[in-house]
This record gives sequence, C-alpha cells and structure tokens, in this order.
Amino acid sequence: MFSVYTGSILLTKVSYKITSIIISLLTIISSLLLFQIKNEKDSNINTILRSYPKLNYICLVLEQLSFISSLFFPIYTYLYVQKEYSYLGKLNFISAIGSIVYIYVLSKKMDKNKKDYMTSSSIILSLVLALKLIFNNSYIYLLLALLEGISKSVVDMVVLRN
Repeated sequence: MFSVYTGSILLTKVSYKITSIIISLLTIISSLLLFQIKNEKDSNINTILRSYPKLNYICLVLEQLSFISSLFFPIYTYLYVQKEYSYLGKLNFISAIGSIVYIYVLSKKMDKNKKDYMTSSSIILSLVLALKLIFNNSYIYLLLALLEGISKSVVDMVVLRN
C-alpha cells in the first residue's frame, strides 16, 4: 500500500536511473525469496483444465482486460488531472484504503447474505471508471479512487472466488 506512494516520492527526489536500480534490486530480492517457497504440484493438471467451464475462461479474459486497462489510468491521471508523481501515489493509497474498507466491512455482509454482488459492483465500477474520464478535479478524482477501490475489490473477490 505504501510502496507506490514511497516510489512516487522517490521519483521526485532522485533520478529515474537511481529509482530504476532500487526497484530492480528489490524485485530481484523478492523473486529470490519466492523461489524458497515449497509447492506441491498437482500431477493431474490436464484433467483439471479440461473440466474448467468455458464461461470461466471468458470471465478470466475479461478480468485480464480490466487489469490491463487499469494500468493506463495512472498515465491518463498524470497527463490530464495532475502532473505530480506524489499525486499518483496518493491516488493508489486512497484506492487501497477503499479495498481495505471492503475487506473488513462489506465482505462480512457478502458472506452473511451469500450473494455475489457481481452485477451491482460491475455497474458501479463501470460508472466510477467513466466518471474518472469525465472529471479532472484532483479532489473528486481521489473520491472516485476510493469508490474504485471498493467496487474493484468486490469484482475481484467474486471473480477469483468463482
């Protein structure tokens, strides 16, 4: 949660070259640590893949397209809302706060009601993303980031659970 904001501050204080070196070193170290994890492999993976419903493949493809599109919003934000790296860090921090709110508050309600909320959360997420394209006020954009964090968490939870 703090890494994006820390990285944005680092970018404003030092050069791109130093920031890239620090990020590369941290990525290599974290990757080496991941290789230490023991993993039991399922020898029957082909059977699992064949039994996987086709509709789930479509949902996974659409989810990946959603993820790819979310990578372009910081560029849009930088170009059209506020040209500061620290603002992008604040934006991601606020979005993460929205995700935490969902995880601690709304996920309990979702488990109690045994509902998916897929349709409503997809509509809300679509509206929030559309509003992010319409508004370029930095404060409204932060509020939309909070709503995006909440609604995206609901969509992610449902997609990953299914």
